[in-house]
Amino acid sequence: MDVLDAVVLVVTRSIDEAEDALKRSDGTMIWGVGCHPGLARVQRAFDAGHFRTFVATTPNVGELDLDGASRGPMQM
Repeated sequence: MDVLDAVVLVVTRSIDEAEDALKRSDGTMIWGVGCHPGLARVQRAFDAGHFRTFVATTPNVGELDLDGASRGPMQM
């Protein structure tokens, strides 16, 4: 990304991934937390309280059951 002089917003697919990703220090990548709607195991493991902890400490939030093919519940 240095060649492009760009910054990339990156989002994890699960809360578990966020635990490691948010510890990273990448100069051109800004990590955020997400819960991919197309991954059933990620949807089943979703914990709203744990998610809120990450939302308070990350600059961006990604997909949260917004995928048209998702079968997860829309309520948090």
